[in-house]
Amino acid sequence: MSARILIVDDISTNLAILELKLQMEHYEVFKASNGFDALKLADKLQPDLIILDVMMPGIDGYETCEKLKANPNTTYIPVLMLTALTDKQDRIKGLRVGADDFLSKPINDQALLSRTRSLVRLKMTMDQWYLRAKISDKMSDIDQLSIGDFNATQGHLYLFSENNAEISNLKQAMLPDNVIWHEMYSKEEVTSHFVEHHGDVLILDLNIKNINPVDLCAQIRAENKIRGIPILVLANEDQHDILNKLFEIGINDYLLRPLDGYEVFLRIRGQIIRWRYHQKLLGDHRNTMSIAFTDQETGLYNKEYALAHMNELLNRMQKSQKFFSILLIDLINDTDSNNSILQKIADLLVNTVRSFDLVVRYDSSSFLVILPQTNINIAQDVALRIEDRIKKTFSSHIAPKSFDVIIGTGILSAEDKNPEDIINRAKNVQYGSKRKALG
Repeated sequence: MSARILIVDDISTNLAILELKLQMEHYEVFKASNGFDALKLADKLQPDLIILDVMMPGIDGYETCEKLKANPNTTYIPVLMLTALTDKQDRIKGLRVGADDFLSKPINDQALLSRTRSLVRLKMTMDQWYLRAKISDKMSDIDQLSIGDFNATQGHLYLFSENNAEISNLKQAMLPDNVIWHEMYSKEEVTSHFVEHHGDVLILDLNIKNINPVDLCAQIRAENKIRGIPILVLANEDQHDILNKLFEIGINDYLLRPLDGYEVFLRIRGQIIRWRYHQKLLGDHRNTMSIAFTDQETGLYNKEYALAHMNELLNRMQKSQKFFSILLIDLINDTDSNNSILQKIADLLVNTVRSFDLVVRYDSSSFLVILPQTNINIAQDVALRIEDRIKKTFSSHIAPKSFDVIIGTGILSAEDKNPEDIINRAKNVQYGSKRKALG
């Protein structure tokens, strides 16, 4: 996933090494050598992640992070702090000023990349929901909205653990917020009861016997109803390898043993508040979406909404230079009269792309997928994956009728003035594919 990352360190060698590691993963990297420059660049560039060294002259990483979180223009940018300090009190100090995660020096490359991908995914998800809420004519409310407006009072916490002493410590730590606990005692409870009722945060102990936590988290993230709910895991100091795998799947945070009550409180509280902010954006969006913007057969957004969404992305591109790609998917079959096939294809598309990508019913036999910050090569790979999945999944359902899928790809360019420019490029790609198929 392409993203813009600002790295901050007063030692030029550290900056160069970190820049190289991130560029090898195709991230766009910007550098600052002190906290003052970092504050200016963050406001101007609007990066998707800030990787911030703690020990710097002038204003240190803690003060820089605090100022970033106090600025409405940068408050939602995730901050990953780098520190040579291993004392738990230093982590707690970072949490208090708004840091999202920590890595200790010397930096483990696998941990760096897994944390980076996780935090970038979080930022992109929040960006897209903010944009969708804006389009649904609630901008006047959202502009005044801040994470500081939310609290964790009476949050619903779902806990899967067999450690009774630790369960008691967790409950004690969260007493100030008067949260409501739901204890689960089997994998089946997690995959049925939690999926059905869900809450604000799922807390999962990695030491539960006869449970593969990677498989369980992957199963949760595959469920549409709960795929965005925060997952926090309880881990030992020697479980960093499994933590890295879990961050790849999409967990949100972790607590290392031995648990510190105040760190427990800050981390869980932060996840509840972020989730409630996300739910507010989503609720405003759903509540104000009229029938004019919704396809009644599939429940997806329609063409009118897609054009409004792309217009907003075009406006943002002029300020941030962040691009996007689209996929225009034509179904060659009599799908107009088969609503069940259309719904299954809509569900397949939603489950194939990322949570912050936008799937649209473009017209009677076409779908549009908007892929933020995705270059044309990755978009083409996604197109091939979608085409293969649609053909394998649906060809047997509609035989003996002919069925085919033609996907056009397009990417935003600096010359584009309106959404139709990029859509027309995707249509041209489709036209070329049709001509090639006809020989």
